[in-house]
Amino acid sequence: MELDYALSQIADIQQQMNRTRRFRGFRAATTFAMASAALAAALWQSREMPDAAIHPMRFVVLWICVAAVCIGASAVELIWRYRDADSLQTQQLTPLAVEQFFPFVVVGGLLTLVLCECAPESIWMLPGLWQILFGLGLIAVRRLFPTPIVAVGAFYILCGFANLGGIVGHFSALSMAFPFGVGQTANAIVLYWYLERRHAA
Repeated sequence: MELDYALSQIADIQQQMNRTRRFRGFRAATTFAMASAALAAALWQSREMPDAAIHPMRFVVLWICVAAVCIGASAVELIWRYRDADSLQTQQLTPLAVEQFFPFVVVGGLLTLVLCECAPESIWMLPGLWQILFGLGLIAVRRLFPTPIVAVGAFYILCGFANLGGIVGHFSALSMAFPFGVGQTANAIVLYWYLERRHAA
């Protein structure tokens, strides 16, 4: 009985430590805004760039701009919350989260540059590769976020392989709108439900 009680206490302590180590540098509203940006860009592409497959670089530039805006918004939010953090632990988790996710951003950027400059015939692969890298990034930071973030990461990876497999037309607006619209909406729901709602742990 004493051993069972001790193990139960240890489990409770571990659970409490995991809760306090959750990274709260991102907010559901900002994440949902990213989903909205992806959907808005997709609508714009459908209306203004119906020939994206004929001019793939226009497609790449459009989505690089969307990514740059989203990364910029995330960076501003991170810096603001880091400076206004009311605990040392929050400040310690911010660079840790950036350190774990940022390599995937860098690799995605370099991969885009190399394919556009050296293998333009392979540019069609970029949407799928972007989604796979983003999904891997989410899985990499899983210990700092609520557990369901892993499922969202897996969703991005599956979408990436679906794009590479040609399930969705190359350079179509849907190839980016569906993964990032649905994925970032799911991320926003996870952040709100587990970290922001009044009775969240």
